[in-house]
Amino acid sequence: MLKPMDEQVIVIEKPEGEAVSAGGIIQPAVTKKSLRRGEVVAAGAKRLEDGKLFPYDLPAGTIIFFHSNQAHEVADGGKQFYVVPYAAILCKVQAD
Repeated sequence: MLKPMDEQVIVIEKPEGEAVSAGGIIQPAVTKKSLRRGEVVAAGAKRLEDGKLFPYDLPAGTIIFFHSNQAHEVADGGKQFYVVPYAAILCKVQAD
């Protein structure tokens, strides 16, 4: 099992089936190359100046969008994962 260090998040890609969102937003092909949709497997924590750790509000199973050009692909147990810096996460998808 992968354990993220400090401000890193472990993500498994969960691509969307449609290029048009439920709200009618079209995701251009150029955006699809650099913007990825994924599911959080594990999240690290922000290290504060006093050395304490501040956990991120990204529990396992959270769906996020992130910049793939800032992520690193790794394999573990035959599965492909992304190690994504917290700063490369654009947003999380919240259930209605």
